Amino acid sequence: MALSIADFLKASSTESGLETLDTKTAGLEVSGLTQQQRKTSQTPYLSLTWTKRGKKHVVTEETLREQLSVHGSVVQIIMGTGSRKTAIVEFSTAESAAAAKEALDGVPVASIGGKAFHMEFAVLRKTYEAEAAFNRVPNFDSTRMDADPSSFVPGLLVYRDFITEAEETLLLEELDKGDWRRTIRARQVQHFGYEFNYKTQNVRKCDPSTPLENMAPFCRSLINKMPPTFDGTPDQMTANEYLPGQGIASHIDTHSAFTGSIATLSLGHGSVMDFRHPDGRVESLLLAPRSLYIMNGASRYQWTHCVQPRSFDVIDGCKVPRARRVSITFRKLQATPCTCAFPDQCDSRIFAPVDDTEAPMCPTETEKLYVHAFYEKVAEHFSSTRHSPWPRIEEFVRALPEGTLLADIGKGCGNGKYMKCMPPSVSTCIGGDRSESLVKICKTHDLNVMVLDALVVPLRAGAFDVAISIAVLHHLSTLSHRLQAVKEVLRVLRVGGQGVIYAWAQEQTEDSRRTFDATSQDCMVPWNLDRRYVKDDDEAASKAPIVVQRYCHMFKEVSLGELDTLVRLCGNATITESYYDENNWAVIFTKTH
Repeated sequence: MALSIADFLKASSTESGLETLDTKTAGLEVSGLTQQQRKTSQTPYLSLTWTKRGKKHVVTEETLREQLSVHGSVVQIIMGTGSRKTAIVEFSTAESAAAAKEALDGVPVASIGGKAFHMEFAVLRKTYEAEAAFNRVPNFDSTRMDADPSSFVPGLLVYRDFITEAEETLLLEELDKGDWRRTIRARQVQHFGYEFNYKTQNVRKCDPSTPLENMAPFCRSLINKMPPTFDGTPDQMTANEYLPGQGIASHIDTHSAFTGSIATLSLGHGSVMDFRHPDGRVESLLLAPRSLYIMNGASRYQWTHCVQPRSFDVIDGCKVPRARRVSITFRKLQATPCTCAFPDQCDSRIFAPVDDTEAPMCPTETEKLYVHAFYEKVAEHFSSTRHSPWPRIEEFVRALPEGTLLADIGKGCGNGKYMKCMPPSVSTCIGGDRSESLVKICKTHDLNVMVLDALVVPLRAGAFDVAISIAVLHHLSTLSHRLQAVKEVLRVLRVGGQGVIYAWAQEQTEDSRRTFDATSQDCMVPWNLDRRYVKDDDEAASKAPIVVQRYCHMFKEVSLGELDTLVRLCGNATITESYYDENNWAVIFTKTH
């Protein structure tokens, strides 16, 4: 049942903030408290260990109950299994547990051969995890709902109760009669007018003359009701269903694909949406049922927005479980290049030819510190995670005709996983990587590799039938370097030879494991280094997580495609195919002269 804003907030006030766990169903699996918590917190649970002195005296559940029940009622005792000298004790009250701890902690007990108990307060693991999860969620202050949202997210407009409860019920019924499709994870979607592509954040290539009249009547009714603050008349609608635990990845709707307004109508249950500015500021908004939200200006073009995937929100300090929410997003297709005032986030920027005659073809400091040094440090761990080639590249390499001469160049032959795909009939395959450590790993597999740099490849010009550069280009920190690397791929190819380049896409799918700032094309991507591969003694001795940063330039799909544009700027290649694969933009091209 849909909730009004008042009912939604009222429901939150009845929540205690933490769920009460039944010990019978939760069991007595406990989590130890931190040292500070042990000093200040008391619970009905004690975790006991004891010394091995007096081996002939065996500590049993009966002897424990005899010693502990003097200080209060003991509900249950769980003895450690095997040789572990441990037990978990549940008292009827925290005061009884505290009294037992005060009297017996560290005190030798004559009746059990002088053994001493070491006692600590503990909590049910499920309770501890629920409390930790609650504390991780930022609190939303409901008084912010009375403020003008554009005062903290410029250009954001809110229309409360845009539709009535009866209209909301009818809309949900109409949608549930429709064709819900599971296209991203377990989420269900429906598209109207044009189909939205979640991989590219764009509409799929379809007939631009698609008539709006083909939309369902309820779609036309909503479009006709759209406020004049929406830029134009929407011609693309997407309905998304969000169940508890599901969310929206942080993103900005593609500039070049749609006009200056994006609107969302929220149905069913409310959720908190976060808006993030490029400078790191975060503002939150409650997507209340039946309300319409229109993003114009900076809120549309500059601020990312997301709904964190979790099962509850925290409102006014209380836990509010999520329920089913359905959103309808309204967009209008853009027919011309975007002319917004936010070029740093705009994918319509046109790449002009670069005069790089004076540009030094040597690594920048960023590339030295956050690419070269990065791969030297994580080489072994990196290689251990790169055992499966991407299927489309593997298929391409395995299909090469007999006698093909192939170069796997750049900083990127890595651990040689694509060189290993070469069929035995291929006459020669030469690989190169900027990392000496990764080259050594390749050589342990008897691969023909060398240390080289993508900017100056030590291979003969015009000698190769095929050249591939996989996941390399995004590690180059300047446009002139990226263009030079593409030129080097073309230089080693014979006329008529084929090149294949893959580079990381800024438009990642929701199941991508890559973590980076989606508001910028140039960013650092963290790598959690497995301690088994740590060589630095100081780092190995530390218990803190070891995170190593690497630089990446995320490629965008602009009017011609950013990766395509680099190939075209070289002036001696024809693109035969460009596509999106494994969260990368990819291009296949042929050298013409």
